[in-house]
Amino acid sequence: MVAAAAVCVAVGGFDLGAVNVVLPHLAAAFDVTPAGVQWVSIAYLLPIAALALPTGRWLDTVGRRSAMLLLVGGFTVFSVCAALAPTLGALIAARVAQGAFGAGLFAICPALAYESVAPDHRVRTVALVSTLGAAGGIAGPPIGALVTELAGWPWVFLVNVPILGATMVVFTLALTAGAPLRPPGVAFLSESLLLGGGAAAVLLALTLGTHDPRWFLLALLALPLGWSWRRTHPTSPVLILGSHPGFLRASSALALLAASTLSVQYLLAFLAQRALGLTATITGAALLFVSVAAVAGSLLAARLTARHRQARISAVGFLLFGAGVLAALLIGTAAAAVLLGLVAVVLGFGQGLANTPATSIGLSYSTPESMGSTGAAISFLRNIGFTAGPAIATVIWALNSYSERGIRMALAAVGIAAVTGAVVVVRSRPDQPATASTT
Repeated sequence: MVAAAAVCVAVGGFDLGAVNVVLPHLAAAFDVTPAGVQWVSIAYLLPIAALALPTGRWLDTVGRRSAMLLLVGGFTVFSVCAALAPTLGALIAARVAQGAFGAGLFAICPALAYESVAPDHRVRTVALVSTLGAAGGIAGPPIGALVTELAGWPWVFLVNVPILGATMVVFTLALTAGAPLRPPGVAFLSESLLLGGGAAAVLLALTLGTHDPRWFLLALLALPLGWSWRRTHPTSPVLILGSHPGFLRASSALALLAASTLSVQYLLAFLAQRALGLTATITGAALLFVSVAAVAGSLLAARLTARHRQARISAVGFLLFGAGVLAALLIGTAAAAVLLGLVAVVLGFGQGLANTPATSIGLSYSTPESMGSTGAAISFLRNIGFTAGPAIATVIWALNSYSERGIRMALAAVGIAAVTGAVVVVRSRPDQPATASTT
């Protein structure tokens, strides 16, 4: 059952990464501009960010089996709809629905795996879920490109269907029925509108602001919406968890790690091809070592937590990640492919070492009744990091006329973010769990 939950997270990450690489094919297939086709990705990200927190709270009130069958089934159905979409509008609509069900999967799967095992196995469980999730996102672009070349872009959406079908069988057999499904109440709707509006404003500002800086002003809309949510939902488990310094530090560190991880791969791809003279194939092969090394880092983190504080292990991972970024700044054209592969190993190992303990710390602050809300809060901040990181890196690069110097300056900013993550996470204290109520 833990493996099935981890696979669902991996599929969600794979879907985003794989679709990004086939956007040029979609633009040609539907005869639209790059600016228009980018909404295929944005349409997936927006509902994930907008619905993560209210969906997590709703998931705490229903049975695990019915919830998982609904979420996985919905994601599967709309994956098929995306593959069969006759127009760009239909594809974008299917992606919105995918993101809506994906918001629930990203929120509940790590928490479901965490609570399904004995306490002394939880860190290893988090390592498995985190590693497969990251591996799915990293493997998405090369596998998506291969599938598109061999079978066409619709199969990028269809390749996950049998995998998701298998997880539904596992969830049916392994989970108890629990409370029946019930429609979300008025609080869900108001929370979705307020948080969704704020998240959409921030994500759209970060996504579109790289093309026109005036879009950054849209992010200011999130302030009154966030203030209204805080006033109208004072008993939200997320607010209670967020008031605890340990949870806030651990989840903030995870957001910094998400921003750093996606940014460094994005920047290294351009550095390798534009400045170091490597081909796209060699660059992709070298960066795949990030995923491989992340597995090793996660497994080592799980073993080390038996003897050392999780926060310290995570901080070491952040610092190792920062060292990898520094090493990337020093790569020249001589033996560039080999050095890029070595840097990818350091980055991946640091990422795995940092991510697993920090995620475990964040989940440890939850009560059994608020596991869905806790997972949703962590997922929400991670997705903000995934979107904000590359956007901010692009701004730094753009301010330097998209030059090689600009790429290296953006990489330096990523290194600073990694060191900041180490400082933040080392101060988290998972020995005093917060009490979050769903009433």
